[in-house]
Amino acid sequence: MIAEITEQLAALLENNIIVVFTLIDFLSKCAILVLLIKYTERTLYPYLTSLHKHKLWMIATILLGILPLSSMLLIPLFGELFSSSNLTFITILVPSGLANNAAVSISEPNNWFNFVYIGYFSVLSYFLIRFAASFRRVLTIKKTSDYHVPQEVLIVFKRLINTLGLQQEVRLGFSLGASSPITFGVRNPIIILPTSIDLNDILLLENVLIHELIHIQRRDWMTHIFGYLIASANWFNPFIWRSLTKLRLEAEFACDDAVLDYGARREDFALHLVKIARNCVDTDTRELLARAAVDGNDLALRVEHILHRDDYALPNKKSFGLLSLMYIPIVFALISVGNIFAIEDETNYATENLTLIHSETPIYPESASDRGIQGYTRYSFTVDENGEVDQATIKLMKSEPNFLFNQSSEEALSGFKFKPRKVNGKHRATSGVTYSFDYLIKI
Repeated sequence: MIAEITEQLAALLENNIIVVFTLIDFLSKCAILVLLIKYTERTLYPYLTSLHKHKLWMIATILLGILPLSSMLLIPLFGELFSSSNLTFITILVPSGLANNAAVSISEPNNWFNFVYIGYFSVLSYFLIRFAASFRRVLTIKKTSDYHVPQEVLIVFKRLINTLGLQQEVRLGFSLGASSPITFGVRNPIIILPTSIDLNDILLLENVLIHELIHIQRRDWMTHIFGYLIASANWFNPFIWRSLTKLRLEAEFACDDAVLDYGARREDFALHLVKIARNCVDTDTRELLARAAVDGNDLALRVEHILHRDDYALPNKKSFGLLSLMYIPIVFALISVGNIFAIEDETNYATENLTLIHSETPIYPESASDRGIQGYTRYSFTVDENGEVDQATIKLMKSEPNFLFNQSSEEALSGFKFKPRKVNGKHRATSGVTYSFDYLIKI
């Protein structure tokens, strides 16, 4: 049973070697992109704020999203600049027969490819339907919320909007269906607070509202939607989902940092998060398009970040200069393509060996013969398909004494003639051919 399964897997690999190799090449590039972003975080940790990290992961998400199309966009974007080059990130060697069979399977799509297409669009449809369902629930929350805000809360709300310098009109409402503060909308953003929130705790109310208003100011709602749609189109890529998770988390960290920058005490703000989280224990706070201010999955990380946030220093130019060199592989990964190099299996081919049919006798240097000096030289070289020595490949392996007989040997070697090696009726070049010249004085 195991042997049959192994044979079937081997046959599947042979018939679809190009698909498998393309997948390996793609995932390798994705891994390099993510590792370089994480390396940047670690290297510049004392200098990067959450705002900077959020931008880094936004770049990573976009790059991962366009990676499957990068090779197709190469020529339209760069014209003839790379048309004659063969930039490859990874190369494998396969027998020519296997490569030819794989090429045929690619050019003539079969049921397996149809299944892949159906599978891809089916899963993509699931994510898009999930997006549409969440959008509908957000509209329901918007319609059913109570926008009659107590005067004392409205005063605090307007004061914070003016303090932050927001030019947009932001609505504030309350909802029984919300267990945590949520924010959504672009042109007319809305903040919905749960009816269970303690409006008498002005400090808690201010911290919550500043956090949500910073989300609006940063346009995190649109960024999240954009990232989700990119990830949905690349749902098969595990690295892009990791990038999207980091993108969301750094957005929360950035808003938490803003709350602290506006004067909140770390311990107070951390307690406020925990207090709000108590209402979310038995509810789902992970609405796709109206992300809750407190998500149980991120609570511990956010509390730790708030309590242990370090002051950030300005990076020196040397650090950025060295780091910029690390991003050369990113550019290379985007513009390079995978390469399969087909080699011929000559095991069963009729072969005729290389044969020397004409040689030249080197001239004994007078400077050596007059003094009775003897010696030898040994060379390696390549014989081309025409049976001639390729002059560019002549390489001295050893000589005795050094350099005395080299010129005579190389002049003689250039006149050698071979019957070239023949494989399956075709003449082939032969590399690694060696020949020795002995210089002996006859007595």
